[in-house]
Amino acid sequence: MSPASSSSHKSVPPRSHTVQPTTNNISFPEMNPSSAGPSAAQRPKRAPTPPPPSSRASLRKQYEQIPMSEEERIEAEQVKARKAKETLAEWN
Repeated sequence: MSPASSSSHKSVPPRSHTVQPTTNNISFPEMNPSSAGPSAAQRPKRAPTPPPPSSRASLRKQYEQIPMSEEERIEAEQVKARKAKETLAEWN
């Protein structure tokens, strides 16, 4: 098995075989320009359109579902400060 694989590596046919797929890939772009024309015209139209406001509102609602009180914010800040001090102590 191994000698056959090494001989196939040295032989030229596999190389020509690798060239064939590239020719197939080239044929695809030749076919695309006709289809790419209308799609290219559509792309600029799609880009400027902003996302619908409903989706933005739903996203905002998802984030605002958990309102934080001032006490919770202070606690969170204290926890962050503690973690920062711990990491600094570890680094030093």
